[in-house]
Amino acid sequence: MRPTHRLFVAAVVALPFLAFGPPVQAEDQDRDRDRDRMMDPAGDQDRDRDRDADRLLDRLRTELRLTDAETEGLRTHLRTHLRQGGGEEGIRAMLRVAADDGCRGACLEETVRSVNRVMASGGTAAQARDMVRNEVRLTSGESRAEGRAQMLRERVDARIREREPMMEPPERDMERGMEGEMGGGMGGGRR
Repeated sequence: MRPTHRLFVAAVVALPFLAFGPPVQAEDQDRDRDRDRMMDPAGDQDRDRDRDADRLLDRLRTELRLTDAETEGLRTHLRTHLRQGGGEEGIRAMLRVAADDGCRGACLEETVRSVNRVMASGGTAAQARDMVRNEVRLTSGESRAEGRAQMLRERVDARIREREPMMEPPERDMERGMEGEMGGGMGGGRR
């Protein structure tokens, strides 16, 4: 074979490697996927919780006879609930009680959203469920789902605002204690 032919054959063989890179083996793909998982463990946890939320939603759809619209309305809020550390069984039981009390559609969606807001403001999942469960019962006089959802939102927001002064950071408590002991503030000490 002539040298020019060899050069031509080498160029033809090398062209795919230059254009597309070397062939990727299955082992390399597995190694890359494992490396990505190690670099993003939170992403895996979120995906796991999303799968848990989807399974929970399937159970709720059957148990509560949810419509497609109700199911889709709950999906994001249930995923958020599980990502915040809320438990499946607790929220499932609470939603059953709410549905039995006539809470449907927007009201069910607001129920989960309200639990998430209470948890985000510092309450535990159990505290959030108890608070919202009580408020759901108190709104049972409203027959429209949207009206009940709005009423529930307002009541839970008011309860969260009531709780906030009790949930101040410890530094503020220490400052207040020091002011009281030292007579800080205007006219606060003994004369």
